[in-house]
Amino acid sequence: MTATYQVIRELGWDYLEKLSKQRVMQVQSSTDPPKKLSLGERAVMADGNEYGIVLLKEAGQPVEPVYPTEGTPTISGPTGIFTTAPHPNAARLFQAWLHTARPSNSSSTSPRNIRFMRRCNRSRDAGGFPISS
Repeated sequence: MTATYQVIRELGWDYLEKLSKQRVMQVQSSTDPPKKLSLGERAVMADGNEYGIVLLKEAGQPVEPVYPTEGTPTISGPTGIFTTAPHPNAARLFQAWLHTARPSNSSSTSPRNIRFMRRCNRSRDAGGFPISS
């Protein structure tokens, strides 16, 4: 509901009134949009979570993620540090970096990220995942 509050604050309730005439569905969780696609309740999903679409596609559902040609920001999901982490200072440093502008401004369609995803896919198909990028 934070996004709804932000939209109302920035654009006003009138914006949502006009938007509702387009039969837009706003849901409570990022896991809901992929489910709505899978059930055939909606033909297009905006936002939601990427992994849900990937799982649907791998399960044979007729879905395809589409990204803008200029790229998309990387948004980290909920993160934390285990109390028993073997390197807690390194984990804190990573957390500090993760929530700065640099990773969120990196594009998920940048050549480096695409190469990394291809390596992950090849490693996954071979039965493992890469340890380093």
